[in-house]
Amino acid sequence: MILKALTVSVFLTAVNAASLVDVSNFGSNPTNLRMSIYVPDRPQPKAPIVLTLHGCQGNGPDFFRQSEWPSLADRYGFIVISPTVSSGRTWGPGGCWYTEYEDVLTHNGGSDSLGLVNMVNWAVANRGGDASRVYTMGWSSGGMETQVLLGAYPDVFKAGASFDGVPYGCMLNTASDPSQNTCATGQLIRTAQQWGDLARSGYPEYTGPRPKVQIWHGTNDQIVSYKNLGESVKQWTNIHGISATPVSTTTVAGWTRERYGNGEVEAWTEPGGGHVPPATGLLQYVVGFFGLDQSPPQPPLPVNVFRP
Repeated sequence: MILKALTVSVFLTAVNAASLVDVSNFGSNPTNLRMSIYVPDRPQPKAPIVLTLHGCQGNGPDFFRQSEWPSLADRYGFIVISPTVSSGRTWGPGGCWYTEYEDVLTHNGGSDSLGLVNMVNWAVANRGGDASRVYTMGWSSGGMETQVLLGAYPDVFKAGASFDGVPYGCMLNTASDPSQNTCATGQLIRTAQQWGDLARSGYPEYTGPRPKVQIWHGTNDQIVSYKNLGESVKQWTNIHGISATPVSTTTVAGWTRERYGNGEVEAWTEPGGGHVPPATGLLQYVVGFFGLDQSPPQPPLPVNVFRP
């Protein structure tokens, strides 16, 4: 066949093999959690690790894929672990994270918190993760578990972001259904010292630096009361030994952001906001709070050029 004109079709396709994959046998896993991990194609040489925690009835893969975490991990070169609770718990097949028992609240005590920390340890040992830059965030039950981890494992997590959660220890010995207990409904009010002492009890021997905490909540949350934001502020400002009076108040993306001390604690309030996962654009502020946006953005992926 003779061609009157030569047409060259060039197809550019990014060489992108990164995907969320499951890992088994990552260490002690008392509550049979499922580990799913995402390592970008171009991770930092010692990549930070972000542990993301879904809400009740959710699962890790969906929580990850339906968020901005994949694109943010690709851009800044950090690892994401997005686990799933075991089946058979309350509130459906996905269930909720354990936050109401002594073991999960205690350093090396077992339960969900130990399994989650062992996922982090596995990523450090097997995927080049940086043990000095480990972070966690979660929504709803995952936001509650985030604060559990910050209290029980301050030696592991450098910072955390809790969306629609409650203070560390607030759910202790309460009903699993958030709508049926005094904690989630905002009836559990304590002093800053009481909340701080409770968080310190998770690892009483620990004397090192404490993780930074970012707290997010909507004022019209009908599942987990907005009052828990104020109680969380009391707790973590006490933990850091700083005033519970904000040093600055600004409006960002429709939210009111209050900063405490030298930025060790931030409280974000959405006027009229309900009980919903983080909206598009908000996770960038979490990444900024964690300091992950200080890493140079990863260069574009190489491309394969096909000339049929």
